[in-house]
Amino acid sequence: MVFTDVPVPSPRPLLRAFLLAVIAWPTTATAAPPLREAAETYYDREDLYNGVYVGLGSVQTAAGIALITRPDPGLRAAGVAFTAVGGIQLLTGVIYLALNPGWRREALTTLASDEASFQNTERTRMATIESRFIYFKLAELTAIATGLVLGSVGAARDQPLLMGAGAGLGVAASGQLVMEHIVHDAARDYLFTLGGRF
Repeated sequence: MVFTDVPVPSPRPLLRAFLLAVIAWPTTATAAPPLREAAETYYDREDLYNGVYVGLGSVQTAAGIALITRPDPGLRAAGVAFTAVGGIQLLTGVIYLALNPGWRREALTTLASDEASFQNTERTRMATIESRFIYFKLAELTAIATGLVLGSVGAARDQPLLMGAGAGLGVAASGQLVMEHIVHDAARDYLFTLGGRF
């Protein structure tokens, strides 16, 4: 007996639905919530940059101490500037490395219990932090300009002490300014995700 009149359903709609489910399933199952992902990324970047601060501060402090031991007065003056700026970077990096895990825990705990409260609290905190970068950058640009002026005057008057102090301050502050730009980008990205305005 031949069933020539029975329609055979096309397997294409079923196959299409199956393929779409397979393609979409890993994304929907593994994707982190946007706010949690943004928070984790921000605090990870903070840990990384604070580690860089510790490393940069350690190198500058060590270089500064080595220069201070040199007999040349210009190198000694540059060493004092390197040691001062490097010491500040080292101390800042250590403090923030110690504080960041607590801030991360507090933020993620709040996010888990109350997303709206987390977003409002973090947005306010990050807006305050982001607004301060202009002052940090102005301070570093002022230090660079001061170093340039001191170095130029020292070179013009053949005063190695002044020239070394200016060069050391300018170079050390330039490194700090580069780091400030990088950290500012991280804060700005996070604030944007939180719905902050610039």
